[in-house]
Amino acid sequence: MLTRNFVFSLEFKYGRYSVDKVENAFLNGTLNITPIFGSLRYYFMPGASFSPYIFGGIGLVFSNFRPDERASVPEANITKQDVKDGLGFLGGIGGDIRITERFKVYLEAYYLYRKTDVETYFLTGGTEIFKVNLSYLGALIGIKYYF
Repeated sequence: MLTRNFVFSLEFKYGRYSVDKVENAFLNGTLNITPIFGSLRYYFMPGASFSPYIFGGIGLVFSNFRPDERASVPEANITKQDVKDGLGFLGGIGGDIRITERFKVYLEAYYLYRKTDVETYFLTGGTEIFKVNLSYLGALIGIKYYF
């Protein structure tokens, strides 16, 4: 806690998504996204049975794409699709529900903003770059235990 109402937190999330082929972009495959954020939370009613809050933060987003088997000769010419890592932004709302003094349940809805480049490498030695929007909405339900 920084003050009665402000809390700084470090957050780690992980997402694994199935990707369908997009012409002149991604092949069929799996996209893994791992954002690590520092965020500032503002609690409107700290200490209440239900304590709503808003939050925002910035951090690094690490991404990895693994293509499935290639279905055509042009796809077989692609050796790798490299999603560039970089900054992302996070914002959302949530609320803590106190069960006991040390145990709380929380609910959150958030938006992660992240746009980046993907570099496609070919057997012939050339590369192509396309832009991708990795932004998404998320929801969390969890528990907090205070020592």
